[in-house]
Formats: sequence, structure tokens, C-alpha cells
Amino acid sequence: MRLALLLAAFSVCSFAQALRPADQARALLKSRLLRDRAWGAWYAGASHDPALGALLIERLQEAQSLHNSPRDGEGYAYVQSLFDALIQLAVPVPTAVMMPFEDSWRAEILILMNGATPGNDRFIDRHNLDKDGESALLAMRDHQMPEDEWAALNDLLFAIDHKTACQKFLEEIRITHQFCVTDQHTFLADDGSGGAGISTRHFPKGFPPIALYQIRMSPIRAGEALFLNTPIATHYARIVVPTDGEAKWFDYEFHAAFTPVRQRTLERLLAIFEDRRKQPSGSEVFHPWTAVDWQGTENTGAKITELLDDQAASIQSVVQEMERRRFIEASGMRIPIKVIVSDCRRYSREPLPQIAPVREVVIP
Repeated sequence: MRLALLLAAFSVCSFAQALRPADQARALLKSRLLRDRAWGAWYAGASHDPALGALLIERLQEAQSLHNSPRDGEGYAYVQSLFDALIQLAVPVPTAVMMPFEDSWRAEILILMNGATPGNDRFIDRHNLDKDGESALLAMRDHQMPEDEWAALNDLLFAIDHKTACQKFLEEIRITHQFCVTDQHTFLADDGSGGAGISTRHFPKGFPPIALYQIRMSPIRAGEALFLNTPIATHYARIVVPTDGEAKWFDYEFHAAFTPVRQRTLERLLAIFEDRRKQPSGSEVFHPWTAVDWQGTENTGAKITELLDDQAASIQSVVQEMERRRFIEASGMRIPIKVIVSDCRRYSREPLPQIAPVREVVIP
């Protein structure tokens, strides 16, 4: 009788052991079916066992042929499950393994490069970035992507190598100041570079819960994880699509391929060097649009010149601060401001002031 009880207990223990998430993950990740492998990745994430990282990376590398899979199809769901498990386990993934998936999984790649995990406030972890990481980020900057991802990418580059990042920011910034001379209340028009909307995401039946990731400059829900805090605070959301269910997906995207959007982000990246105590109220340093009340040709011209003087002093201060921190060599640098004066008046009997089309800022 005692022997029978011992055998029964042993059988129960063995059965329980076989059901451990790590064991389930290993077994299912060996399946030939994408659905089973996706369940294996789900169990791997649930196991919190970093020892599964090597197997997940191997499966991701083998899945490179799926990098163009249709959104929400089986191949997409499987690759997404692998990325989610790797993020959950905070496993360092070789850059060369991730980059073939950049077009559809850029947010996940950036999160893995940063070494951040949901609910974890640690920032850049150099151990999660291999020797190819920085060059991959620099190349990625030229690709089309949502503004939020482009901001996060530059945040990450700044955290890794602030000198290279600052040099890039200054090389790419194009400073334009448009003055709209008006005798009425005027609004800045939208540049038409993006849109917004909500869609739903769902995956084939029988797949495990699939977690999607989205990087945002402004969190939509309380508790969204912080990606990086500076130069631009960026967050990321983990949105879980339940088995045989669906989840809301926010499609608000201002694309960084559009020059006005990219310039706007560059301005925000460089804004950390501004001395707010010296800034005139309501001023912008790099790419402002300013409405100027019409006060006659001479007085309006004097006002525009004063605003340009303030802007030049602010730019000079920003660049000198970057040099003070030894991020760049700026002595003798010349930075042009393109000046545009537009007639937004309802009545235009007198001519607009003649303002030089370029104002040059010289760094001492």
C-alpha cells in the first residue's frame, strides 16, 4: 500500500514537473507548427527563465524568412511572440539577428537594444548592445518611421554616444523662421504630415495571447513604461491581444520622413541645452512660426529684427552649452537662419519691411 502511494505521488510530481513553463516552452519551440512555437514563446516569457534566451534567439534567426509576413497572420504572430518573450526575459539579442525584422518590429528592436522590460525603470544597458548596435541605429535614422519611434531612436543614440548624436543633430537641423505679418487673429496651418485613428488587432484562432509594443512620446494609459527620459521623454505600451480575441491599436503617426516633422523632433532633442531662464516668454529656438502684428513698415521691420536677434542669441547659447559639455567643437561655426516674411494681412496698402532672407549666427 505504501509503495502504491509513493508511486502515485511520484507520478503526480513528474506530471507537475512536465508542466513547468520552461519545460513547456522547450518542448513547444521544437514543434514544426507556428502556432505551437508561438505557445512555446508564450510559456518562455511566463517562465521568467533567461536560460531560454539562446533557444528563442535561435528560433528568431530561423524565422528571418517571415520578416515580410502580412500583419496579424500566422507568421507575424509567431515572430511577435518571440520578440515579446525576449523582451520579457530581458535577453541581449545580437543586432544582426534583429535587423532583418526592422520594418515591422522596430519598436521591439529598440526596446531590446535599450534593455528595458515592462515595469522596469532601468535605462540603457550597454550589455544589451553589441558592437554593431550603434552603426545599426545610425543607418536606421534614414528610414521612414513614425515620429515617436524616430524620437526614441535618437534618445537611444544619445544615451549610447552623446557626441555622435549631437553632431548628427546639428548637421541635420535646418533653421527656418517664418514671420506671418497680420492685422487679424492668425492660426498656424497643419503641415499635413500625418494622421490619427484607431484600429483593431487580432490573430489566427488558437494562437496564444500576443503582446504588441508601441512607442509613444505621450502615454495614453497610466502606467505605460518609460523608454528613455531624455532628450525627449518616450514611453512604450504593451498591448495584449487575447487568444481568439482582439485589442485596440492606435494608428496616430506623424511620419519622420516628412522634413517638417523631422525638424520638429530635432528641435526637441536639442532643447535640453536651452537655458530656460534666459529664454523670452513663448520663444522657440530652432524652427518657429511667429505671428507679428502689423505696426507699419518701419516698426514691423524693427520687431522682426528684434525677434531674430533673440533667436540668434538663443542658438548661440545652445551651441556654446553643447561645447561647454565637450559634446562638439563649435568655435567659428556659422549657422544660417532662413527668414521668410509672409503677408497674412487682410488689408495690405503699405509694403512689408525688407528683411534679409538669411540671418547668420556665428559662434565665437
